[in-house]
Amino acid sequence: MLERLLELMPFCIDHANTNALLKLSVNEWTSIENLVKSLTPVREASLSLQRQDITLGDFYCTWLQTQNKLKNIDSTVSNSIYQIMMVRQKLLLKNELFSAAIYLDPRFQVLLDYSDKNIAKEHLTKIYDLMISMNTAIDDNLTLQGLNNSEAEELNNSAGNDEPVIEDDFELFILNNNETAVPLGSNSFPTQAPIQLLLESFDNISREHYKTNIVEYWKQQQKSMPELYRLAQVLLAVPATQVSVERSFSSLKFILSDLRTNMTETILEDVMIIRGNKQFKK
Repeated sequence: MLERLLELMPFCIDHANTNALLKLSVNEWTSIENLVKSLTPVREASLSLQRQDITLGDFYCTWLQTQNKLKNIDSTVSNSIYQIMMVRQKLLLKNELFSAAIYLDPRFQVLLDYSDKNIAKEHLTKIYDLMISMNTAIDDNLTLQGLNNSEAEELNNSAGNDEPVIEDDFELFILNNNETAVPLGSNSFPTQAPIQLLLESFDNISREHYKTNIVEYWKQQQKSMPELYRLAQVLLAVPATQVSVERSFSSLKFILSDLRTNMTETILEDVMIIRGNKQFKK
């Protein structure tokens, strides 16, 4: 609105004598110009954050760019916004998930201090342990589903006494002779070192240019750093804004039209999934 008013400034000046509402002093026009200049970085950031599939690292990049622009303007309004953003930034970096995402982003990891990095590494270790446990449970479930009828019947019979099921003598031999034996199905995340050491080795990694596509970067690291790659995939999937959710919610009015009011919940959910995922539109 203020930008539009500045565009109409010549018109307002020419008709100020006939319409008192259009008469503004030189200082007032200057104040409007300064206000527009101060708010422009915030407006640009709002538009940038409306992009789909934005990662937490991309969000942080936009955040830092906005701060830099506001600092360079050096007006009362811009300085006020800058100070508020600095206060908010401290809270952002104390968020475990946010710090973890920035730690695995070589573009901005260098901006984390010692405390922030410790918070990130602890949280990443928790995520990795959870991934290991979930993967083990899934593999065990798939193993049970893969049993034939006779094996399943035998398993049910042996499980009737609530006793642990041992598939063969060799498995019993391994368990009895190695107290640290890794459970079956837990080797989907092969590691050459504990995850803590891998995270430490990633500390102070060479910085990437801020325009680097972080998704493509981790695709290239899939073979060289498979464990960290899996962690990165989790952090990259975290929605940085609510834009995708708001758009999906708004799309309901195009799906549930007056001519399609009898759709079941299942069909509606399927349509929403297809509309919300580009790979299904091919």
